[in-house]
Amino acid sequence: MFCPKCGQKIEEDSNFCENCGAGLEKSYPEKSVDSIKNKERRPTMEKREVAVSISPKDKGILILLATWFGVFGIDRFYRGQVGLGILKLITLGGLGIWALIDDILYMVGGLPSDSAGKWITDKKTLDLFRSELKIN
Repeated sequence: MFCPKCGQKIEEDSNFCENCGAGLEKSYPEKSVDSIKNKERRPTMEKREVAVSISPKDKGILILLATWFGVFGIDRFYRGQVGLGILKLITLGGLGIWALIDDILYMVGGLPSDSAGKWITDKKTLDLFRSELKIN
């Protein structure tokens, strides 16, 4: 019998491993840890279908709105976030800081989402999704 923790051979009637001190409650098969580790593992390269929700809104338009009218919150209204749009309008885009940060995030950050949680993508990203994923 072998220790399940360290792989050291131990006696059948032992309650613990003398090498690592692990307690033994069950009987384990006569395999060492090395024989388990050395088993050939083949990676699976199967394609999975993943459903992705894409917004009909365009990321390019969102970037233009954020660049030109970001201080008025128009980009947030376009995304469907009316409350944040009103707040951004009242504060004039956090005196321009909030508007600038949003603009940078839209350009270099991940995909923004609309109020329904759907991703707002550009044409190239949408073509990539269509070629690799199932789109709802």
